[in-house]
Amino acid sequence: MIKRILILLTLCVALIAADAIACSCNPDDLGRQDEKAQIIFIGRPTKIEVLPDDRSIWQRLFDFFAELVGRSPPRESEIRIRGHLDSVRLTFAVSNYVKGKGGNEISVMSGYGGADCGLSVSPLETYKIYLRRIDGKLRTSYCFGSEQYPKPRTMQMCTGE
Repeated sequence: MIKRILILLTLCVALIAADAIACSCNPDDLGRQDEKAQIIFIGRPTKIEVLPDDRSIWQRLFDFFAELVGRSPPRESEIRIRGHLDSVRLTFAVSNYVKGKGGNEISVMSGYGGADCGLSVSPLETYKIYLRRIDGKLRTSYCFGSEQYPKPRTMQMCTGE
């Protein structure tokens, strides 16, 4: 009997977790990326560094279960505390600044990608990066507007008409 309950509980957690894996942006951020960004640039990643997670095991467990039960997306003041955009340091070779100024190379903080909304990048692609200064560090995420540049084309179906 206990074994059946554990199996049922595991299946329920797996189903809930499947919904929680997607990135969920704060609605206040949507449509205001140009306005909220301090720096916007076009560039290609040259270095990707995964940093150690310095949160305690209890904080990581709390964050994991909070996401499972659908806790609302973090506000900017919570981003550093929850570790969302402190996991990966990305260094870009900048080809063009759209907003703000800087050097030919810039390092920014982001998350792993996926549920933490961090930017997953490839050195083979070019990106338009929207940066915000939070707690003294330049940070980026999909929620801030960062994306592959130019946007990948989607295939159109020909109907023959």
